[in-house]
Amino acid sequence: MSANRAVPGLIPAVFEEEAADVTVEMDAYPDAIQSLLQGPSSPWPPLAEAPRPHDDRPVVATFEGGRYFRIRYPEAAEFVLDSSGTRIWCPWHADQSVDHTALYLTGPVLGFVLRLRGLTCLHASGVVFPQGAVGFVGASGVGKSTLALAFGARGRPVLADDILALRMTPSGVQATPAHGRLRLWPDALEHLEGADHRRPRLVSDWSKRYVDLQDGSVTAQDQPVPLRVLYVLEDGSAENGAGPNLQPLRPSEALARLAMHTYRADWLSPAMRAQEFDFLGSLVVRVPVRSLRCVRGLTELAARCDLIAGDVETLAPLPSGQGFEQDAGASRP
Repeated sequence: MSANRAVPGLIPAVFEEEAADVTVEMDAYPDAIQSLLQGPSSPWPPLAEAPRPHDDRPVVATFEGGRYFRIRYPEAAEFVLDSSGTRIWCPWHADQSVDHTALYLTGPVLGFVLRLRGLTCLHASGVVFPQGAVGFVGASGVGKSTLALAFGARGRPVLADDILALRMTPSGVQATPAHGRLRLWPDALEHLEGADHRRPRLVSDWSKRYVDLQDGSVTAQDQPVPLRVLYVLEDGSAENGAGPNLQPLRPSEALARLAMHTYRADWLSPAMRAQEFDFLGSLVVRVPVRSLRCVRGLTELAARCDLIAGDVETLAPLPSGQGFEQDAGASRP
């Protein structure tokens, strides 16, 4: 990706500008885009409800018959992107916080770009074992990022946080590395790193913090890896004293669970949703999916990690040359 401003959370890279898959312009809208936005628009997806007064959810609209999308966060940020997912425009003002804008850009906006480019994205974090990529899927607050950092502390390369992008290849499902930060709440960081280790805030007025995957505290995976197993994190708080519980899911069960946890599914058209469903149907017959029921919070985190690690070790390692190998340099440049 090429951008005319440094974007917090993205890892700098050196390449020819014309080789960029996605170009981001953070500046005043060019005249052509200004003119475009003066024309008629349609809600997206086509059946979306009109926004209600005081609704702080993002509003998505299409222009020129679906050739362009505008994503507006009330009183926060706005983006225009083309339907091929190759160009992003973000109007920029001197008093704007680049950190706030980057949160939207590196999260929902680039997540939607991945969807436009044909990748299926799970709401998940991921790490890498010798067996392949391991994904932790679930709702917000269930502990996906915490598990990723916990395994990072155990020496497993971190693959993704919040958005796990997947594609089908002739050899199977491939998981793609994401941007360079893990985002966690202070209590999770204190539990894993101690009270004296203070990580920076994502933005000044929000308590959530981040681990920079370039600082050397954990290893970051920088190459795609075959997906080996997915764990759907589910709340087992009602099962008092039972400890974390791991159960395999039949393909039909796995499909239903994963369909609930794809990223920005609310921004997909019916045709895009059908394509996603076909992809997930193929995934669940190729990749094992487990349900991991556990108490929310940090009390069972070590037991959760041990249970997952023991389960992953029962799987066959990747053949040499098909992904991560422990002696290979897996960190990002």
